[in-house]
Amino acid sequence: MVVEQKQNFDKESEVYTEMLENGIKNTGFSFDYIQEYKVLDLKEEVKKYTNPENELKILDFGCGIGLVTQYLRKHFPNSTLYACDYSKKSIEKCMERNKNIQNLHIMPTNGSDIPFAEKFDIIFIANVVRHIPRPNQKIIFDNLYNSLAENGRIMMYEFNPLNPVSLYFYYKEDRQYDPENVRIMSAGYSRKLFKSANFKDIKTKYRFFVPSSLKKLLWIEKYLKKCPIGANYYLIAKK
Repeated sequence: MVVEQKQNFDKESEVYTEMLENGIKNTGFSFDYIQEYKVLDLKEEVKKYTNPENELKILDFGCGIGLVTQYLRKHFPNSTLYACDYSKKSIEKCMERNKNIQNLHIMPTNGSDIPFAEKFDIIFIANVVRHIPRPNQKIIFDNLYNSLAENGRIMMYEFNPLNPVSLYFYYKEDRQYDPENVRIMSAGYSRKLFKSANFKDIKTKYRFFVPSSLKKLLWIEKYLKKCPIGANYYLIAKK
């Protein structure tokens, strides 16, 4: 049974970019840098088993207003892109923002169903699941599992509650805009969620360690992915 999400995300879509920019400015990095960073991580993971230049089917689940879509196109140039979100207002903004992107299909979802019949090679979820009521998360991940192609991959980015910067953003921004639903998720909780949906070969990696004042040290981040204090973490798994 799907639990009704009380928060009106149509309303929040009007201020979503402002909310993100308020949080991101505290990091000292640019808005675009933060959006592309996650897609670059996805690309590096995909390179381990296939060529990102291949014709893949990629789903951005919980696409919001479509901030990462341009970077999915940039780094997966021959892929067909799919995007869905619970908020119809966000979907409208996603369509407008990305109206010039080819091979892009955008549809609303009821919050649990996947509104496409395709089997996806990649499912990408960035900072979405903590906004979904916990009784619904298992249903959604079961549906995501069923929508993933054989040998496909799912990647999920989330805030790390062990990091003080993420906790600050969570309480300062997330809790302000979505007080009814949002609950920050530990990496351990997320792994259990993946396992409950039967995903295999689950790997956890941590990101965003170096502040903007030390940009010359960004190269060191790739060696810290197992250190559980990064501002974000991501899980990558296969069917």
